This record gives sequence, structure tokens and C-alpha cells, in this order.
Amino acid sequence: MMICERIYHAVSLILFLLNQTALFASALLLRHYYYCPMILVAIAAANLGVNCVSAKWTIADRAKSGRVHSIFIHCMLLALPWRYVRLARCSQEPGSAGRVGTVEVCLLRLLHGAVASLPTVCLHLHAVLDQEMSISAIHLVCIGIHLVDLGWAAASVSRKTSRARPDRMILSWPGVITQTCWRLGTVSSRLIVLVAFTVSYDLLIVAVVFLQWLLMMVIHLMLFSSNEADSASKCRPQQLLATCAVSFVCIIDYFSFSDRNTSKLAVYYVLRFVENCFLLGLWHQSLAWHKSELMVPVTAVALGGYCFGILSLLTYHSCFSSNRLMADLSAAPQNGFVCRLPFQMRHKLPSKFNVLDSSQHRPDNSFVKFGVVDNKCAELETRF
Repeated sequence: MMICERIYHAVSLILFLLNQTALFASALLLRHYYYCPMILVAIAAANLGVNCVSAKWTIADRAKSGRVHSIFIHCMLLALPWRYVRLARCSQEPGSAGRVGTVEVCLLRLLHGAVASLPTVCLHLHAVLDQEMSISAIHLVCIGIHLVDLGWAAASVSRKTSRARPDRMILSWPGVITQTCWRLGTVSSRLIVLVAFTVSYDLLIVAVVFLQWLLMMVIHLMLFSSNEADSASKCRPQQLLATCAVSFVCIIDYFSFSDRNTSKLAVYYVLRFVENCFLLGLWHQSLAWHKSELMVPVTAVALGGYCFGILSLLTYHSCFSSNRLMADLSAAPQNGFVCRLPFQMRHKLPSKFNVLDSSQHRPDNSFVKFGVVDNKCAELETRF
């Protein structure tokens, strides 16, 4: 299990470095256009934001003797590689990987992808759909790396938050890969639709995005107000801030710290499919007077990517979701059932099962040190 964790952290670090390289390659590819300064600003904002947040968490946790070393690393903008190296080094000891903040690393990785990768993909697509440049293989490679990095970051958050929850099983490797494919398909389709609408209608996209954000805000606030006891126990400013952030993310794709709300997930993607078709129809209407050679391939890629994402979503929730695995284990025969899962997953099982080596059957307290982040994830999971 420790070897798998080290491989997982190594793959995450390699994808992060590839994404960083692809970001600068995108800036070079678009250097003859006004997109290049925008990409550089997004890269700078992502790295500065991630390192500032990481420095705040690190200073609050580490002793005074180790703060100087940590501050120097963050000033060099090396927070994420430094954290991944610490995770890979500490994963040799059972339970020690959580002490260096695995959930924090995943949240920082998702923040970096949202601030840097998303705008870069949109600028690539805008340059192609506006016919300012012809698409080539290197453009497709850069766009693919950005989207895979985003999908992997979202899947990593789900995996680590499920590991921090004592009532859920750890998301497996097939689950992470399937969820990455889910995000890859739905996010790419959504970005293509929004950028195509922007190319034809310019600033009207601001009104569309604002209305979508407002709708998501209203839906989430209605869900919060439906549970008076939970709403009364939460801090109102923090609740409103979390609602604003999650509602903005939901403009691009569904995001939640919990995979239990399958009905809400189904309603979201049905409405998203209708909206994507409507925006594509408006884009086709704007090109009715001058036929574009990109109309058919762009529509095929947008709808095909969405179908691929939905297929991956169904596969994930039917086979690899942590709650699905718990349901299968709960439905298993109680007599003669012996769990042979690794130690890191044994405490996720219901108490009615016979667990091998019951002396080691104890809760994993590896996430206690960074309890602020993990409690926030658990709190957000109960809300969304």
C-alpha cells in the first residue's frame, strides 16, 4: 500500500510539472497574439496564490525552528513540488503521509489548475474558433495536458477526502482514472461551448455566466435553508463564501466533496446538456450566413466529449465510487465473510465484519494534525 501511495504522489508530481511546462509552451505558441500576456498573468497568479496559501498553512503548523526553511521554499514558489517530495518520502511509514497534509496538497493542486489551466485552455480554444490561428498537434497536446491535470486534481480531492472520512472507503486507482476521464469529457465539452458562444456574441457571455452563477447560488442557498438545524450551527459568512465559490465552480462542472447526492448530480448534468445544446444552437445561428468549416467538428467534439464524460461518470458511480463499495460490502453475507483489505482501508468497514488482525483495527488518526483542512472538507461535504 505504501508503494502505491508513493507511485500516486510521483504521478501527481509528474503531471504537475508537465502542466507547468505546457503552460509556458502555450504562452510561447500564442506569443504573436494578445493571449500571451494573459497566460503569463494566469501563471503568476496561480503560483503566487498557491504559495501564499501554502505558506499560511505551513507557518501555522510547523515549529519556529522550521519556519525559516519553509518560508524560503515558498518564496522560491516551490510549495507544491516540496509538498509532493515530503509526501513521497513520508509515505514509507504507515500513517505518516497524512501528517504533511495530503488533503492540503490536493486542494492547492485544484486551486492551481482552476486559476492557470482553465484560462489557458479557454484562450487556446478562442484563438482556434476565432480562426486567428490554425490548430496543430502541439496545441492539442497542451490542451490535453491542461485538461488531464484538472481532472486528476479533482479526482485527487475526492480520493483524499474519502480517505479522511472514517465512514468511507479509499477511492481506488480505477476510480481515480475513471473520475479523471469523467472530468476530462465534461469540462472540455463545457469549455468548447462557452468559448464558441463567446466568439459569436462577445460580452453576452458575461450575462450568461452571471445568470448561471446566480442560479447555482439560489439552489445552494435553498438547500441550506431546508436544514434549519444545520444552518443555525454554521457560521453565516463562511457559509456564504463557500456557497459563492462552489456556485462559481459549478458553472464549468459539478463539484462536491461528497458523492452521495446522485440525484442532484443527475439533475445537474441533464440541465447542463440542455444548456449546452441551446448555446451551440445560438452559435450555429450566428454562423448561418457564412458557413464555417469548424462548425461540424466543433459540434461533434463538444457532444462527443460530453457523452464520453457521462459514460465515465456512470461507470464511476456504478463500479468504483467509495459509497458504492461500502454498499456492496454491507450487502455481503455476514457469516464467513473475512476482510482481506490493506490496513489503511480496514477501519472503513462496518463493525459487523470480521477483520483480520483485529488488534490493528483502530481509526486512522493520520489527519489529526491538519484537522482544520479536514474538518472543513467534512463540513463542506455535509453541505454539498
